[in-house]
Amino acid sequence: MSCSPASAKTIPAAVRLVRVPSKVRRPQGLRRSHWESIQALVAAVEAKDLFTQLHSRTVCEYADAIARRLGLTGQAVESLRTAAVLHDIGKIGIPDAILQKPGPLTADEFALVQQHPQMAIDILRPASFLAGELPAILHHHERFDGAGYPRRLAAREIPLAARILAAADALDAMLSPRSYKQPYDRAHARAEFLRCRGSQFDPDVANATVEWLDEIGIRRTPVPTRDV
Repeated sequence: MSCSPASAKTIPAAVRLVRVPSKVRRPQGLRRSHWESIQALVAAVEAKDLFTQLHSRTVCEYADAIARRLGLTGQAVESLRTAAVLHDIGKIGIPDAILQKPGPLTADEFALVQQHPQMAIDILRPASFLAGELPAILHHHERFDGAGYPRRLAAREIPLAARILAAADALDAMLSPRSYKQPYDRAHARAEFLRCRGSQFDPDVANATVEWLDEIGIRRTPVPTRDV
């Protein structure tokens, strides 16, 4: 994984979402139909790609662990978990041919993929109960050095939840198989976070991720291969 700004050659394979885990609760007083609509959208994105089926669930757990290592508790962690589950829902607007493409994306294809955070916001904005989660979802592909997308925010301009989510998302991409690579081992992932702190990652978030990896390690559940 490179610390260089994302390019058509380095874009990870499509991310498959999972249904909202049990710890992400429907806010009190929310109309059941609204929450069920969100779950239906998540399931629709989930159905688009079978390759990385555990991604959002795993990102949710990684983000939770990193946030707690940074001292976050309570509602801040619950909000981050919700954002993690929904962070790639905008990919429902990306054609399957791009999401499931086995080789490198063209510049035009990558430009379309880069629109998925804004697509997610357009989908979720009518759900007013998710207003607190939208910044993390919109900015989870920003980079600490300002070379990310969609707004090229830098450093503390990026919401903390988005900085954590970016690390959790990248960690799962490193430790998971993709159509273009084998999974990295934990030592390789650890080295990448140290190398990329201050460029791709918030240094504090990168350090917390490394400390967590050192403390407990990671065992990633294998993702089923595609049937040919």
